[in-house]
Amino acid sequence: MAKFTPKNLNDHANVNVSKISQPKEFVVLLSGLIGIMLVVYLVLGFTLEILVKHMPTKMDDALANVFPMDQFETPKNLKSARDSLQTLLDELVTLWPEANEQAYNINIVDEDQVNAFALPGRNIVVLRGLLDEVESENELAMVLAHELGHFANRDHLRGMGRGVVFLVLSVIFFGDNNPATEFASGAINMVSLKFSREQESASDRFALDLLHKKYGHVAGSTDFFNRVKDKHNIPGFFNFVSTHPIGNKRVEEIERLARESNYLYQEKQSLNDTIVAALKSDDDLEDAIEVEEIFVEIYQ
Repeated sequence: MAKFTPKNLNDHANVNVSKISQPKEFVVLLSGLIGIMLVVYLVLGFTLEILVKHMPTKMDDALANVFPMDQFETPKNLKSARDSLQTLLDELVTLWPEANEQAYNINIVDEDQVNAFALPGRNIVVLRGLLDEVESENELAMVLAHELGHFANRDHLRGMGRGVVFLVLSVIFFGDNNPATEFASGAINMVSLKFSREQESASDRFALDLLHKKYGHVAGSTDFFNRVKDKHNIPGFFNFVSTHPIGNKRVEEIERLARESNYLYQEKQSLNDTIVAALKSDDDLEDAIEVEEIFVEIYQ
């Protein structure tokens, strides 16, 4: 009869305890979840690409009804500038046959940031800081035509779709308001950056052609980008991680496209007096408010 010999637990690892340290185990688990998210995100992204191409215009209008457009309404002091921008935008739209006589609307948000973006329902939003930077109608037309290029390529719908996909995935895998969601967001953004840069380049090509149709030349097509680049001096590293191809690369690409199309550079048109006057009056209003605040502080 065999003799029973009990094992010494000190000589053997506890099977209920992982041999991997908890921090390392967390990293492995998190990496796996992010990997799964990336795969699902890419698969759904390709599916979205197909759907967006065949999405009816009514769907874009339906999204506009859901999107909170009230926050982008033009303030009273910039209404006249907004009307001038709308006239310029309408002129550009008439030169785009594929627009099918659909109306595109523009609003100005009184913010110092330099930016413009396309939103559902054929809405374009321009931040006041951008208007402070432009010096000719031609370069302003280039910016507006660029945003129309996003509509032509349906980039605004793709951006919204990817955002919804990521939001759903992050909540499913990590839950709401979880730090892991922010970490995963950075990883997914890195995957989609090249695609976003291609969108911007395609919109630049569209804008350059539209600018030539309006003026018969492409003077001013790179002025805005050169000015922003010179003022902010963005290093080359950020040129890679940015969703906008800023700097020399973007300017050189536009110039190359102009040469290949044999587009000329001629005299630029000055900025609309209404826009200049509206921006100046808004500056005067801000100065008056600052002076009033100073007097209030002195006499309180």
